[in-house]
Amino acid sequence: MVTAIKRDNNFIIGITSMDEFVDMTEKDKALLENLAFWKVKGVKNCYVFGNSIDFSIELLRHNDYIFKGVTDANSIMKNVLPKMKEILDAYGFILEGKRWNNQILILKDDRLFQVCYDFTVTEIDNFASLWYTDYVYGGLEESRDLPMEESLLFAIRNVEKMRGIQLFPLMTFNSKTKKKKIYNS
Repeated sequence: MVTAIKRDNNFIIGITSMDEFVDMTEKDKALLENLAFWKVKGVKNCYVFGNSIDFSIELLRHNDYIFKGVTDANSIMKNVLPKMKEILDAYGFILEGKRWNNQILILKDDRLFQVCYDFTVTEIDNFASLWYTDYVYGGLEESRDLPMEESLLFAIRNVEKMRGIQLFPLMTFNSKTKKKKIYNS
């Protein structure tokens, strides 16, 4: 699960280590290598965040040359999506109706873009959640007076409570400082 919130031109992005249906030890879940998150090699200030629900995210991580040239939504649609679709289709991840069973967020400088199931690209200006959006939004609304990172953690705990699942450990990424932080609970 990936959730991002924006305040004062800064994003805090929270990413759970693996889909809740994947059996792993808590120690393994907290390893950076097990997160569907990476800095794009050779591209300044460009990061990709995704859900680890299937192997498609790993395909993109290991073919991250496709994200070169990302500057805005138009460059993603023109340059990234054709290559992305080609890779995903070659491995059977493009479904009937030309849809994908996953989504990603692309952070470039201080702008965040969501690539949706149907390959539409949207610039995010407030919040985004890849999965459990209603629960996340409810948690963010309830905690809007808290500091940004605390509000994000509150929202993710709200998902855990409402769905009866465990999403921690969790990593947060601050777009301004580029710092990562692991939360175990």
